[in-house]
Amino acid sequence: MPLSTNDKLSLIKDLLRSHQSEHFLTRNEREQLTQLLSNLADETTLDSRISDTISQISSANHTDTLDAQAVNMWIEQL
Repeated sequence: MPLSTNDKLSLIKDLLRSHQSEHFLTRNEREQLTQLLSNLADETTLDSRISDTISQISSANHTDTLDAQAVNMWIEQL
């Protein structure tokens, strides 16, 4: 059974919360995040604000660590 959009957003929030507490993502977590972001980026039914947030996270996900303030903001926006 495929994941719904809400399921994907919840998983992204969980991964971001993990990053908040651990200050890093494991390789597997980063791969999961990348896959979820990629899948959501292709969805045309997303609210434009959520799409913008997905784009911001995708851009930042290519660095080793994510900015703590940005992570907090993204969790709130999702």
